[in-house]
Amino acid sequence: MCTPSAMNKLTLWTEHAKNLTKAERLEKLLVGTDYQIIQNNGQRIYSPRASSGIAPPPKGTEVFVGNLPPDVFEDEIIPLFSLKGAIYNVRLMMDFFGRNRGYAFVAYFRVEDAHAAVDFFNNYKMRNKTKIAVSMSVDNRRLFIGNIPRCTTLDEIKELLKKFVEGIVNVILYSEPYNERLNRGFVFVEFGSHRLAAIARRQLAPGNLVVWGQPIFVDWAEPLPVVNPEIMKQVTKLYLSNIPVSVNSDQLKSILYDLIGCTNILKIHKISDFAFIHFTQRKYAEQALRQLTGLVISDKVIGVEWARPIEYSKTHRMGKMPENYCKSVPPTMRRLVQHSINLRNKPKEKRNSSSGTIDSWRRNSE
Repeated sequence: MCTPSAMNKLTLWTEHAKNLTKAERLEKLLVGTDYQIIQNNGQRIYSPRASSGIAPPPKGTEVFVGNLPPDVFEDEIIPLFSLKGAIYNVRLMMDFFGRNRGYAFVAYFRVEDAHAAVDFFNNYKMRNKTKIAVSMSVDNRRLFIGNIPRCTTLDEIKELLKKFVEGIVNVILYSEPYNERLNRGFVFVEFGSHRLAAIARRQLAPGNLVVWGQPIFVDWAEPLPVVNPEIMKQVTKLYLSNIPVSVNSDQLKSILYDLIGCTNILKIHKISDFAFIHFTQRKYAEQALRQLTGLVISDKVIGVEWARPIEYSKTHRMGKMPENYCKSVPPTMRRLVQHSINLRNKPKEKRNSSSGTIDSWRRNSE
């Protein structure tokens, strides 16, 4: 919730702004700061100047703001959303007539502030009449690259990609579970920002690049969900990845019990090359996280991190409609997604007997 002092600051700003033109209010926002407002490709962007030295925030700090009145601009958005934390930038979508297109993106410096803004401002009455919609933005920085020769190594893929694109943070390659000398034919590539990922996607588009004697396939990867840090603080489960398939469940339990003991573990669930460890209390999971970091089994470094809550799992996400659809997503596409989810959730026998496939549904709705 906004504190009384914060609301008083907003009230003072609003009262003062009534006596100024919109241009004057925008100019006053920038006085004494290293920020600027520029218009580019249908957006007005409030952001730090390149010379400011202000570092961009981590992933998961941007929120989507929808249902904005068409005459709302940064002079109202910034003071309001600053009540929940320091703002890094604001991207306001504009039309050809100088009005906003009903939505904007606000990025904070801290993940916690972004989640606090969603909790407080979703359904907030702007100008005491229009309810705005606020949700976490899909800040996708991951690309999926497929059709890679199975014998190609991670180092070879990294060297190749660096010749054509910039801003790569990480390249994730999965080996075949039963033959670690072969990859699975694809990689996930993470970039420093959504913009860098979008540029790379265009540069690596089908037909633009043929390597190892064959064209590669490039598209957006499904973005990893960003969980509210307050929720993550309650997690009592660890996720282990990159476990050798040759190590069975009993062997893994024996290794882990030797390292961290078994007294405070509820269960260990291994699936293929990954596993989950359930602890009785958070403090024991924190201790195990420190002890297991850097663990090596059969010459493989085991990934150890906090497990996301079940509602953020892929299975759960694929089984329900997105909560806050961006206004720019066409209604036809929203119906298609809902139909696909309904079809997926049907019992198998009913699904097979259904005469309406997704392809036929798409043809009928166009």
